[in-house]
Amino acid sequence: MFKKLHTIRGEQLFQNKYALVVVENYKLQKLFNINKQNLTIVNGSVYIHNDKVLCNGEITRFLEHVNLVENVTENDVSQHSNGENALCDIIPLNISLVDVNANSFILTWSKIDTTCDEKCIDYSTLLDTL
Repeated sequence: MFKKLHTIRGEQLFQNKYALVVVENYKLQKLFNINKQNLTIVNGSVYIHNDKVLCNGEITRFLEHVNLVENVTENDVSQHSNGENALCDIIPLNISLVDVNANSFILTWSKIDTTCDEKCIDYSTLLDTL
């Protein structure tokens, strides 16, 4: 990453709008270390598309950091093409062991809410009787 970058001036804009363009980086998981790096975009917006393992939450935190969250649209930053191959917003599954005997065991867990508007990975259980 660009550890010493602190200012994007936006003197020359891509498509007369974008100071920062992030497209088709198939291994990119983080934009900048916003906890350690003060970054300012002086002029222009951002264009972020087709970054398959860059989660939308990471993009939103970056946009908040550079004060652009209110100024970008779906055309600027895709909620659908970014992060589609990543495990984003991981929720822990609490499993309890109920019973054990010589040939089997019984587990229980709470139901997972999969009624999200965005993509969800379902879970399934395969019971194999011996």
